[in-house]
Amino acid sequence: MNVKILHVINNFSLTSIPVEMANLMGKTEHVDIMSLYDSNVSANKIAHQIAPNCKKIIGYDFRNHPIKARNKIKNDISVGEYDIIQVHHTISGAIASSLMYKKSNTKIVITVHGNYDSYTIKQNLITGYTFLHCDGIIANSKTTLDSIWNWQKRFINRKYKKTIYNGINVNRIQAAPSEPCDLLCNQYNIKDDEYIFAQVGRLETVKNPLGTLRAFGLFVKKNSGLNTKLVFVGDGSQRRNIEEYIHENEFLTNRVVLTGMLKRDDVYSFMRRINTLVVPSMYEGFCNALFEAMAMGVGLIVSDIPVFLELIPESDEIKRIIPSDPKTIANAMQQVTKENRNSDSRTKLMKFARDKYDTSICVQNYLNTYRHICSMV
Repeated sequence: MNVKILHVINNFSLTSIPVEMANLMGKTEHVDIMSLYDSNVSANKIAHQIAPNCKKIIGYDFRNHPIKARNKIKNDISVGEYDIIQVHHTISGAIASSLMYKKSNTKIVITVHGNYDSYTIKQNLITGYTFLHCDGIIANSKTTLDSIWNWQKRFINRKYKKTIYNGINVNRIQAAPSEPCDLLCNQYNIKDDEYIFAQVGRLETVKNPLGTLRAFGLFVKKNSGLNTKLVFVGDGSQRRNIEEYIHENEFLTNRVVLTGMLKRDDVYSFMRRINTLVVPSMYEGFCNALFEAMAMGVGLIVSDIPVFLELIPESDEIKRIIPSDPKTIANAMQQVTKENRNSDSRTKLMKFARDKYDTSICVQNYLNTYRHICSMV
């Protein structure tokens, strides 16, 4: 059974996992992408780079033209005759699902991909509203599904619920070229003999980048003779606070690098140079960067939070830390620079990540779930 799918997103970006998933589904199914906030021109300009398998790209520029966009969405949904409309638990999902609800026989599926305890009251209200208009819910971990607030669960008690773990594109990771890594190392003066810690992802409070930075500061003070750098790959609201902390602690000036946003293939390329990835998140739904790094054999320091207990096997190669305590992160940094890595354990973790979380498994699970939801009366 083939399904015709519409993915609704906020906007296109070079690192968008939902767009990557839509593109992979487009290899076997008819998939269109609707961008609520991009203009049609800007959406199509970037889409050909990251979503070549998708049939149609539509931008609505909703912020600047809400009435025109609303009317066009309704018309496009009617004409499209989609089996599945995939939305996400953001304001774009709330807008799109409410406009599409009961307009046809189309089934609306919402993906939830973050811990609800980390969201603001406004964000939780928006998600609860979106739940009203969906036919099925897909969560990226059991922890994510369990974190939905009790009042929100009342809206989905009788609706189809499924946990599908996120996927990592193993083929793309392995095929990433070396040149971007070489360019980044030259640009930021990263030497071959330096031990590189890195945090990859959004620089937001929930990801705890300041915790990593403070811990690195403690670590450097104890190991001033060690050639080491901390690299932040990504961007977000905490960047200014990170820069201010570095300015206040001048001994970190030449030891901390902020690359900003990078193309996904450039991230994969640079991961080959990372010795240890630090994931000190306060909350997570899944964390693709962690499993991408694991699949490449990178060392790991991770938060001792429920979702990682669910997703990650026990291993001496993985140091678990209390994310709210920089001293425990610094101690873990100390351990990984002193210990010799176990090649057998490293290989087992690489195989675990590639076998369990490969994108092909995730895509197939999504398509099977779509077909099941479409068959529901």
